[in-house]
Amino acid sequence: MNESSDSTMIRGVYCDLAGTLTMDDFETINQDILELLKEEESKGRDIFLWTGGDPNQAQKKLEKHNIKWKVLSKRTFRDKTVETVIDDLNIELFSTLYEIGCMEYVQLIYCENPENPKE
Repeated sequence: MNESSDSTMIRGVYCDLAGTLTMDDFETINQDILELLKEEESKGRDIFLWTGGDPNQAQKKLEKHNIKWKVLSKRTFRDKTVETVIDDLNIELFSTLYEIGCMEYVQLIYCENPENPKE
């Protein structure tokens, strides 16, 4: 957990785009993450996508994949605490770059060979 100085937690699941939900400049969607987000939404949780880049450009690129969740700028949340973050960055780097706190941090970790995660 990485709580910021702001005592008000903003509810919802905040999922990173590049390298987490999307790869190859938005050409490929990580289906496992997409299913996780749909599952969380079915539990009544609000889902938000966010980026360190241009949220309007990201929203347009997601349209071809029929992904309708709102895309936000991570910079808007500086010095805030959100409920859940899903990102490919480790929590230390994420916190340093964006200065965002969270109650739960889920780091996406890639492995070359899913059959042998040590590779």
